[in-house]
Formats: sequence, C-alpha cells, structure tokens
Amino acid sequence: MSLIYCLQAHWQIHREKACLFDGGVIEGMQCFYKPDVFMFSIILFFATFFIAFGLKLFRHSSFFSSKVRHVVADFNVTIAILLMTAAKWAVGTDVPCLEVPDKLNPTRERDWILNPLDVKPWWMALACFLPACFFSILILMDQNITSVIINRPENKLKKGYGYHLDLAVIAVLMFVCSIFGIPFYVAATVISLMHVESLRIMSETTAPGDAPQFLGLKEQRFTALVAHLLIGLSVFLTPFMKLIPMPVLLGVFLYMGIVSLSGQQLLFMVAIRKVLLEKIFTSRELMALDDLLPPWKELIRPKPLPKDAHFDSNTKFTEQELQLLDESANDRLREES
Repeated sequence: MSLIYCLQAHWQIHREKACLFDGGVIEGMQCFYKPDVFMFSIILFFATFFIAFGLKLFRHSSFFSSKVRHVVADFNVTIAILLMTAAKWAVGTDVPCLEVPDKLNPTRERDWILNPLDVKPWWMALACFLPACFFSILILMDQNITSVIINRPENKLKKGYGYHLDLAVIAVLMFVCSIFGIPFYVAATVISLMHVESLRIMSETTAPGDAPQFLGLKEQRFTALVAHLLIGLSVFLTPFMKLIPMPVLLGVFLYMGIVSLSGQQLLFMVAIRKVLLEKIFTSRELMALDDLLPPWKELIRPKPLPKDAHFDSNTKFTEQELQLLDESANDRLREES
C-alpha cells in the first residue's frame, strides 16, 4: 500500500507541475493540501500555553535563586514564543505564520485622511446614526467595565481613578481614529489585567511554609509608555514577526484569558459553592447558610419522629423528608448504642 500511495503522490505532483508549466491554474482546496499541518498546529497551540503557564508558576518554586525565578516568570510569554517558533522552523512543517504588511499604508487604495462628506450613497451617513449610538454604548461599557475591574479594592491602588478623564481621552482618540480610518482605541480587558498582574508586589520576608502576601501594585506610567512605544517600533520588526506561527499567538491569547480570570471572585465563589461546600456540608446545612435568619435548631438538629409513627407502602415523601427520616434513624441508633 505504501508503494501505491507513493506512486499516486508522485503522479499528482507531476500533473500539478505539468499544469503550471503549461500556464494552467490550480483550483480546489485538495490541490493545496499539506500533511501534518493541523496536528502540529494543535501541538504548538497547547505547548505555548503550558510553557507560559508553567513558567508563571515557576516564580513560587524552590529552584534557583529568587531573582532568577522572578526574571523567568516575568518573561514567560516571550520564552514560550521563542521556543515554539524555533520548534516550528526546526521541524519544517508549513504552519501558517503571522501576516504583516511590508509598508505602512492603508489596506485599500485611499488617502490617509477620510472625507466625511464623501459618502456614497448619501443616505448611508444617516443610516449609520443608529448603529453609531449602539457602538458608543458598547465602547462606554467596555471602557468602564475594564476600569472598574482594574480599580477594585483587591488591587490596593492608592491613586485616584479618573473615570471621566479616561472617557474624555477615549473620545478624542476615537475622533482622531475616525479621521484616519483606523481601528478605535479602547481599554482592552485582558491586556489591562495582564498589565496589572505584572505590576503586583509580593512580600519576600515570609516564614518558611507561608505563602507570600500581596502588598499592592507599582503605580507608575513608565511600563505603559514603553509598551506603547515598542508597539510603534514593531513596524520595523516585520521580518521577524513574520516568523511567528499563528498557533503560537493563539496559545498566548489562551494564556492571557485564563490568567486574567484567575483573580475573579465569581469563579472562586462558583467553585466553592458548587464543589467544595457540597462535599463538606449537607444540603440541609447549605439551606441554613443561604437563609437570612436560619432556623439552626430545626435544620441542623431536627426533632426526631415520634416512636409510634407508622407508614404504609402508599406513603410518599419528599427528598427533605427522606433525609429527615435517615437522620432520625441514625439518632435512634446512637441512643440505643
């Protein structure tokens, strides 16, 4: 079978070359099929995530010195990208890479500055009024939700919030972006949470066995300024950015999303309520915990049933009544023993 398959593959390649040599055009997805690309993309995707997440946990390990662990944990995403990019080019599988334009110009054939009056047909400008209102509400909600998450008391911020100033800056930036026809700029939730995560200050003078305590954040503007400066300078790094496979970037996005959710109270409360509490407490005790004024004596220590109580086969009980019968029977067994 392997010989037949090799002959068929050789004949397929020969026909494609002959078609291209005669000036033909290859059509159909099967003509561009490349083996092992999908499986290797899955490997790169999950390997990038696990390497970045594992190096993040390396900060609290016992290997090497504290300074080395912190440096490795701070550059975990960069290390994961470099390792997986090197693995891609070492294996040689044709995995799709990041597409970056070589020139700094608009995608379509147009000028940099857009004329708001040059809209064809003319009624399109009026029809966009209602979608623009909805879009402004979306921008407002996205910006405020991100700001509220960042400024929550758990982060122990000392400086003021400045919600109105943020919205004013966003409004000016949206006006400028509309003139040039470029994407709008708004606070991204995942990236903002990752920035806050990188500025965390943990205690170092802890007793053996104690977990480090969160002290606060390094509130400064230097990291944000340098980060956006590097984003602008990335236009000169397009030859290197084209080498990064797309599955590696998707693995980084997965890591950023999971890490940003690690400090959310909603996830912890759901896990505690649905997993931990039901293994520790009974359903009757959880009912008492959820009640504003729980009847502890009736729920935790229910009154035993009278000894002369009799039931036949037609008697129907609810789940709570059956649990009450079991607890009463256990109490009687304890008293008799």
